[in-house]
Amino acid sequence: MTIKDIPSSNDFRKMGIEHIMIGYDGVLKFLTPLHENDDDYDETMPEKMDHIQEYWEDARLSLLVHTGLIHEGVDFILKGLISNVSPYLLIKNDPSEIKKKEYFSDLLTHDSKALPLLVNTYCESRLEDKFLRMFENSRKRRNKIRHTYDGSLKVQAEDIVKETLQMVNYLLNDKWMDLRCDYYNREAFLTLYQAYDLTARPHLLNEFKVLSKILIPSEFRAAFHTHKKQRFFLCFSCTHPDYTDEIRTCHLVEEDGFKYLFCLLCSENFETHEKKCREEDCECNVVVSKYSKCAYCSEYDFHR
Repeated sequence: MTIKDIPSSNDFRKMGIEHIMIGYDGVLKFLTPLHENDDDYDETMPEKMDHIQEYWEDARLSLLVHTGLIHEGVDFILKGLISNVSPYLLIKNDPSEIKKKEYFSDLLTHDSKALPLLVNTYCESRLEDKFLRMFENSRKRRNKIRHTYDGSLKVQAEDIVKETLQMVNYLLNDKWMDLRCDYYNREAFLTLYQAYDLTARPHLLNEFKVLSKILIPSEFRAAFHTHKKQRFFLCFSCTHPDYTDEIRTCHLVEEDGFKYLFCLLCSENFETHEKKCREEDCECNVVVSKYSKCAYCSEYDFHR
């Protein structure tokens, strides 16, 4: 009997990304409100400590559930790598049992623990030890989350965000924010946001703000392929050109003597020219040529 509906490598990849995005959003949502105002989040302040502790205790179970989803997403990504060689490598059934099944989804596939070994045995590129250690810790944690209840099991939201970025960056060639934008720019999300007169852009801008705060320079560079310790500028695609937004996502790029702004969120380019900002307190000398506005504070570079 021919097995029907055999998933492709891309099918596993898409399912993996979906799990990761849902899990990641479920973790990130607890960090976002704490970082909306720079002065609000300081766990060392005595008057904040009790509130913050209660906040994370209430969030614990939700964080665990969404952390488990992220690991299952990574499992799917690994299955995609294996199925790129042959999806039949994923099957755990005896050959005699396979003949009795009609659909691939009815078959028993290898569990999470076996996936790294299958990748390193059959795929061209082997998984590095650093990733294997991270994956094994994640797998053991997911098993506790999925199969039992451990009242002592806790996760730190910042750690899970960083771990997710590291694993996705290692396994996929895509830039993280490209994946996020693609995820939220799907028709289903666009229709959903339109129904509530909203857009996904503020959500992604706030995510970038959180990541800019919690990632150390080396982590930021791995995620965004640029330096954290540089001046960032406004993106007039991500924000409306007639008002200022404090979340700056562009960095200045110079190629062959030509300078332009590149947005780490939407990947838009903006031609620039040098001119001192008219705003007295602004030290920026970069103007976005299309809008004739300061790239940092959004002030017009001429009198209106």
